[in-house]
Amino acid sequence: MTQKRLFPLLFLLLGFVGGAICLVMTIGVGVGTGIVVGEVASVTGTIDDLLDAAAQGVEGVGKRLGSLKSLADEFEQRTLDPHARTTKSPDVENRLLREIADRVADRIASLEGALGVAQAGAGVIEKALRGGRVPAGLISSEQASRLLDAVQSVEAQVKRAISQADKIRARFEGVAEGELPADRLKQLATLAGQLRETLGTLTSAVDGLGAEITTVRGEVGNLRARIDWWLMIAAFVLVSFLVWMALGQASLMVAGWRGWWTS
Repeated sequence: MTQKRLFPLLFLLLGFVGGAICLVMTIGVGVGTGIVVGEVASVTGTIDDLLDAAAQGVEGVGKRLGSLKSLADEFEQRTLDPHARTTKSPDVENRLLREIADRVADRIASLEGALGVAQAGAGVIEKALRGGRVPAGLISSEQASRLLDAVQSVEAQVKRAISQADKIRARFEGVAEGELPADRLKQLATLAGQLRETLGTLTSAVDGLGAEITTVRGEVGNLRARIDWWLMIAAFVLVSFLVWMALGQASLMVAGWRGWWTS
C-alpha cells in the first residue's frame, strides 16, 4: 500500500468509527430518555392512583355527611322542640329518639371506613417519599405533610363525633319506659348541639382535604409535564449535537473515499 493511500484509509476508518459511536450514542439517548420518561410516568401514575383512591374516600365521607347532618338535626330538634315530635305517646317518642340516636352513631362509625381509604393513600405517598421511592422534586415532603395533616384533621373530627354519639347513646341507658326526664332531655339537647358543631367542623375539614388532594394532583401533573418537556429538550439538543458530529464523520469518510480513488 502506497503512502498516498494510507491517509485516505485512515480517514475512512476514523470516519466510520466516529459515525458508529455517534449512532450508538444517539440510540442510547433515545433509550435513556424513554426509560426516564417511563419511570416518571410510572411513579406519577402510582401517585395519581393513590390520590384518586383518596378522593373517592373523601367523596364517600362527603355523601355520608349530608344525610348524617340531616338526621342529627332531626334528633336535636326533637330534643329541643316538643312540636317537632311526631307522636303523642312518650313511650313511642322515647323509642324513636333512641332509634335515631343509634342510626346517627352507626352512620358516624361508617365514616371511618371511607376515611381509611384516603388515609391509606396519603400514608403510602409519605412513606414512599421518605423511602426514596419517589424522585426528588416530583412531590415535596411539604405537600405530603399537608395532605397527611388534612387527613388527620378529618380523622380527629370523626373520632370526636363518634365519642359524642356514644355519649348520646349512653344517656338512654337506665331510662324506664315512658317519657324521658326533663334533665335527660336537656343533656341530650346539649350533646346534640355539640355533635352538630362537630359535624360542621368535620364538613369543613373534609372540604379542605378534598381541596388539598386536588392541589397536590394538579402540582404533580404540572411537574410531570415540565419534566417531560425538559427531557425532550435535552434529548433534542443531544441528538442534534450527535447528528452534527455524525455529519462531520461522514465528511471525513467522503474525503477518505475520494482520496483513496484519486491516489
